Amino acid sequence: MILNATLISWIPSTGELTYSVEGVTQTSTVVSTTNPHRAALNRYIPPNPVLPIVTRWNTLIDAINGRVTFGPTNPPLDIPNTFSGITGELAAAGANMAV
Repeated sequence: MILNATLISWIPSTGELTYSVEGVTQTSTVVSTTNPHRAALNRYIPPNPVLPIVTRWNTLIDAINGRVTFGPTNPPLDIPNTFSGITGELAAAGANMAV
């Protein structure tokens, strides 16, 4: 069953992603082998502030040749165009995701 969750926080040093599903707060650990998926852009109607962030997420997935994995959760630099950096921006924006 696919549920919609609202992102609450992202801690890159531990890989902990906190989110709310139907009002219940949960935390999961994202590991480097987590398989990220493209976001459905048609769910975001401009001027939704999450749309540019999600577009960068999809662009990152498209730019990787071969199998896509999340990669390091705590890169040495806080580079904004990594899955970790974009996840932090999505959590700060209170974006929704499917779980």
